[in-house]
Amino acid sequence: MNDTDEPAIARTDAVTVERTVERKDRGVTAEYVLTTATESPVRARIEQSFTGDPIDEIGFHPDHSPTEWDADDSGVAFETVVRPDEPTTAVLGLVTEDVHDGLLDGEPRVTRVESVTDPSSESAEPTETSGRDAGADAGVEGAGDVP
Repeated sequence: MNDTDEPAIARTDAVTVERTVERKDRGVTAEYVLTTATESPVRARIEQSFTGDPIDEIGFHPDHSPTEWDADDSGVAFETVVRPDEPTTAVLGLVTEDVHDGLLDGEPRVTRVESVTDPSSESAEPTETSGRDAGADAGVEGAGDVP
């Protein structure tokens, strides 16, 4: 199995999130591409619900990881800095025995957007994460490299 769904899009006045999902044999890979129409960087919080059986492993690709994230069997929430004219990408891997069309429940939700007051101190690079590493089983190349 290797199917890609149509993109799901969430918009606010400041941030647009486009999520694409690719189903794999033992899970899914979800790519979130965030853009902003603002003239300065913003920090956005995105939430995504899960449905179905518990998730075996959850993790972000180390090269496409949000600034902060947390996850459980009901969903994932992450924060990242989005800069003008520079899309930010976060790639999530989920490993589960029950791969089905509704695994990622509905569109992602933008639950908070804040202006970044000092862009030189803010980074889109990962600083701290929590959760489990989804590893290569979900098809997120390099995810198993996260300590």
